[in-house]
Amino acid sequence: MAHDPETEALIQRIGKEQDDIITGIGLATTAWSALESGLSDCFSLMAFNAYGNDKAGIIFYSPSNFETRLRLVGDLVAFTLAGNETLASRWATIKGRIQRKQGVRNAIAHGSLINSGNRMLLTPAFGDRLRWQGGRGKTGMKGTDIQQFAAAVWHLSGIMVHYNRALARYLGAPSYYQPDLGETYSELVRELDNQIQARSNQNPNSPESGSRA
Repeated sequence: MAHDPETEALIQRIGKEQDDIITGIGLATTAWSALESGLSDCFSLMAFNAYGNDKAGIIFYSPSNFETRLRLVGDLVAFTLAGNETLASRWATIKGRIQRKQGVRNAIAHGSLINSGNRMLLTPAFGDRLRWQGGRGKTGMKGTDIQQFAAAVWHLSGIMVHYNRALARYLGAPSYYQPDLGETYSELVRELDNQIQARSNQNPNSPESGSRA
């Protein structure tokens, strides 16, 4: 059925907004999976002094909820790095950023597409909306919000790569993420700090505005 130009433009815009949201959900899911893989490698390094140990993977992924997996890593950090304030303190920073993002991730994973005033939005379930930092009073997230979040999680997963490289050098485990370039432990920690201090290119109106990547 033919539409007048104004209606046709509205239909096209709503369709694009919906596509942007769906794309954002895919990007956010993939980024979060990469972050979890980095945490699994961190667990494997501390438990078995090796990347990608199968037994470590079974243990890490056995809990069905992310909070328990994160706590497993945190407990091993406390045990393994009791004498290394440098890596222990960096872990505390990384863990805090992960926890701030977790509420947004859940809001995205459990959200529903709605049309709010001729604008397509992803609206979290009520419980997730309460836990979503800054989510109260907001109807939902636009596709650009979700894609900004995905970019921030990718940045955080990159921080985990640098953390694991420094951790592997400290523990004497073989390099995995890239060929051994001969960096010293101190150089690897400096690379890690550069990544921690770098901010992602984040939209101030995104669902996690105010938190660092």
